[in-house]
Amino acid sequence: MRPDEDDNKVLNGPTDNENTWLIAAIVTFAFAVVAFGFGALWTFSREGQDAVYRAQTFAPFGVAIGAVVTFFTVVWRGILSTKQLNLQAAQLQQQIDQLSQVIRQNDAKEDENLVKLLQEGAKFITENEKQPQVMAGIASLDVLISNDVKRKYSIQAMDILAGYYHGNFLLDNDTVRNARRALNRAAESGVSSTIDAAFSSHDDAHQWPTVRGFASQWYTGGRIDFTTLSEIRSEARSFERVSFYRCEVWDSLYEKCQFRKCEIKSFDLDFLEQSRFEECDFSGCKFGRFLFFDDEWPKLALKLGKNFYYADDPPTFKGRDSWRDVLIEKPATERPQTPF
Repeated sequence: MRPDEDDNKVLNGPTDNENTWLIAAIVTFAFAVVAFGFGALWTFSREGQDAVYRAQTFAPFGVAIGAVVTFFTVVWRGILSTKQLNLQAAQLQQQIDQLSQVIRQNDAKEDENLVKLLQEGAKFITENEKQPQVMAGIASLDVLISNDVKRKYSIQAMDILAGYYHGNFLLDNDTVRNARRALNRAAESGVSSTIDAAFSSHDDAHQWPTVRGFASQWYTGGRIDFTTLSEIRSEARSFERVSFYRCEVWDSLYEKCQFRKCEIKSFDLDFLEQSRFEECDFSGCKFGRFLFFDDEWPKLALKLGKNFYYADDPPTFKGRDSWRDVLIEKPATERPQTPF
C-alpha cells in the first residue's frame, strides 16, 4: 500500500478530537429536544386512540435519538479518559526518566567513591614502615568491600588485602591481624580473592590462625586445630609436615603430616604410609585413589598408634572387609555420646 493511501485511510477514519464528539452530542441533544417538542405537540393534538397511535409511532424515533446522543456522549467521555490516561502515562514516563537520571548520577558518584577508597587503600597498605597508614589502608579496603554491593571493585580490594597478608603473615602484629579480620569478614559475605597462598613455618609449634578469602591455601609446617581446618576446608589444598589435633579430616593432599586424636573421614592411600596417626578414629573412613594390595595394610602399623574404629562403622575400601589386622576394633557401646 502506498503512503498516500495510508494517509487517506487515517484521514477517513473516526476523529479522536473530543471537542468534535462533544459538539455532536450537544447538537444531537438539541435536535432531540426540538424533535420531542414537535412530537409532543403532534401526539397530544389528538385525543383518544389517535393520540395513543401517534405516541406509539413516535416512541421508536425518540429511543433512537436518545441512543445516538448516548453514543456520542460515551465516545466523548472515552476519548477524554484516553487522553487523560495518555497524559498521566507521559507524566509517569517523565518521572521515570528523571529517576533514572538521578540513579545514574548516584551510581557514577558511588563508583567515584569506591575507586577513591581502592586507590587510598592500595597506597596506604604498601607503607609498611608507617603502621597508621597501613591500618588506614586496610580500613579503606574493608569499607570498600562492605559497601560494594554490585561487586565492581571488591575482588581488586580482596586481592590487595590477600597479597598484603600473604607477604606479612609471620609478623602477626596489629596490622596483620586487622587484615586477617577483614579477609574473614569478606569471605563470610561471599567475596574471595584470586590469590593462591602458600603459608610456611619452620616452627612445628606455630599455631596457624584461621584466615579465609583465598583462591587456595597451601600449608607447610606448624599446627592446625579443629576450628581452623573446618573454616578453611573449602580453600585448603595441600598440607606438608603439618600437625593436626582433634580435627575432622577429609580428602586433601597430606604429605608427611601428623594426626592426633582426629576423626579421619576420608584419606588418599598414597599419603597414608608417609603420615603418622595417634589415637585417631577411622570409623566410616573412605580410602581411595591408590592401588593397594591386601598384604600391605598390616605394614602401616596403625595399631601401634592406638588408632581404632567402632565395630558398627568400619572403614571402607574396595575388596577389603576385615580391618582387625590394621586397626583396633572397639565395641559400638564404647562410642562417646559427644562427638570425638
